[in-house]
Order: sequence, then C-alpha cells, then structure tokens
Amino acid sequence: MIFGLTDETYALLTTVHPKEGDNPEQFDFFITLFNHSYWVLGGLIGAIFGSLIPWNAQGIEFALTALFTVLLIEQIKSLKRPEPFVIAAAVILILRIIGIGKYELLAGILISSLACFFIKKEKIYA
Repeated sequence: MIFGLTDETYALLTTVHPKEGDNPEQFDFFITLFNHSYWVLGGLIGAIFGSLIPWNAQGIEFALTALFTVLLIEQIKSLKRPEPFVIAAAVILILRIIGIGKYELLAGILISSLACFFIKKEKIYA
C-alpha cells in the first residue's frame, strides 16, 4: 500500500479507525485506494483543463507556503509544547547564518530531530 501513500492518506490512517468488527487491513486499503484515485483523477482533470483554459497563475506559489503555515499553527496548538518548534527554528536560523547551502533542509531536519530526543517528556498519569 506504500504506492498509494500521500499526506492526506497518512493523516486519515493515523486518525480514523475502522468500526468494531471491520477488517482493519481492508479499511486501510480502501482509504488508500480512494485517496490515490482522487489524486490521479484530480491531476488528470487539472492537466486537461489547465491546458485548455488560459489563466494567470501569478502568486499561486504562495498557496503551499500558506498551507504549511496553517498546518504548523494547528500542530503547535494541538501539541501544546513549543520546544520542538523553537528548536527547529533556531537550528534553521543557525544553518542559514552558517550558509550550508543546498544541504540546509536535510541538515536542519536531522539536527532538529536529534535535538528533540533530548526534550524532557512530561509524565502522564492515568
């Protein structure tokens, strides 16, 4: 099922669970199948209409930046712990100052992930 994995599929598979008595593998398969079908069909329709309809796409490159900013804010609100985000921001700022260049993203992810392992975890009492 890895072939059909998208960010939406992953989000659904980690938050939605099958009903009692349903087959979990079949449930996961159909979510993946439908999501992948929507991606392929949407891409095909977009390619066809995009080539037929002339339109000005100036400024569209900001859409993903806005999307990921909203997703970041939602993650901060749901996690209720700023440490991982502060660490990631500090690491990328330091790497930007150093000027690592094309490996900045990879180095930032690796260093931030490693640093997050050392954050003290809160104790959860049942």
